[in-house]
Amino acid sequence: VLNGHKTWVAASDHVQHLVVSVGKGDERRFFFVDRNTEGVAIVSYDRASYLGDMSQGRATFEGVAVAPSNVVTDHAFGNAEPLYVLTAAAAFILSHTRSRGGPTSLEGRALATVAAAAALSEADPTDSQVTLGLVGVAAGVDAVATEFEAFLAETDKALLERWSTDRRLITMFTAGLERRAGA
Repeated sequence: VLNGHKTWVAASDHVQHLVVSVGKGDERRFFFVDRNTEGVAIVSYDRASYLGDMSQGRATFEGVAVAPSNVVTDHAFGNAEPLYVLTAAAAFILSHTRSRGGPTSLEGRALATVAAAAALSEADPTDSQVTLGLVGVAAGVDAVATEFEAFLAETDKALLERWSTDRRLITMFTAGLERRAGA
């Protein structure tokens, strides 16, 4: 049973399922909860400090029952979350490069990064090799992001400014993956 708050909910206006982290270290668990479950309330914020194109908010849980099948350990989610964030970042770069008539070499590298991430999504997220593969995907995202930023500097300074703020999320995941892969 969950009681308490999730202080940051991405895509709060649209999200159908939440992942709630509880505990620390080996005791940490992740709970998957449907937004329509009795006792779940989501409120969206008016403004966001980053990822401003996406609604963000907070969730409150009051006596929310969670089935044992909706509980996973830290290691499984620890690889799944960065995989999805890195995939979304590479797809974002690909989409915006293509829609702005950007260099095909950048499109190709972004697509290759999406494909590498897709291949990892087929593997067991608890496999230590997935963490190592994610370090490679993160390096791919970083490389295409740097090239994307140079392209935006010439074509869309407003998007470059938003992207530069949002890129902090990718940097956070990359650092965490490198620490885990080295451990």
